[in-house]
Amino acid sequence: MASRKYRRVFSLGLLAMVLVLALSACTKPETQAPPVSGGDPVTGEPKQGGTLIVAFGVPVTSLDPGYAVGTQGQVVRKTIMESLVYRDEEGNYLPQLAERWETDPDGLTWRFYLRKGVKFHDGTDFTAEAVRRSIMRMIDPEKGLPRGADIKFIDSVDVVDDHTVEIKTKQPVGPFLAYVAMDTMSILSPASLDQWNNDIGWHPVGTGPFKFES
Repeated sequence: MASRKYRRVFSLGLLAMVLVLALSACTKPETQAPPVSGGDPVTGEPKQGGTLIVAFGVPVTSLDPGYAVGTQGQVVRKTIMESLVYRDEEGNYLPQLAERWETDPDGLTWRFYLRKGVKFHDGTDFTAEAVRRSIMRMIDPEKGLPRGADIKFIDSVDVVDDHTVEIKTKQPVGPFLAYVAMDTMSILSPASLDQWNNDIGWHPVGTGPFKFES
């Protein structure tokens, strides 16, 4: 078990670990995948397709959002997987996999209305069940995922319909959206969780602009 794990750890090359990600065919309403390269070096025009090579000074040991792997791992994970909301450079919380959200007056129930027509990289549909599975996996004591402690205030996640999900907390949480925007709350394909289970860290399937291949 241990030897297999270490064989899968990205090894350092000449100066750094090199991770190559292929642009996914993720479908999302009114969006398109960002250019893979910085553009044509002569004209500066954006270029679609190709290969982006990113080097880090330390190895990425897992792409499972349940483990703290440092900034490098988080950077890679957030290109593959998305959360319900994201935080921009000004600190504003903006829609990502959720179109909009609301909270009850008591601050204990948060209702997220999800984007329609979004697919995971494996071709399966993004639905409220995917949100429920991903979050409940994080806080499942039997899984024992270290970063589950970040969101231990979550009491339950309930599917209202295919595109509506309710997250209930044990007490009001002021910075709730800050936690939702973290890669801890990345949404994974339920089909991939069924297939890979605890080995999902080397087979992550999300909805982000990049698809993990190897």
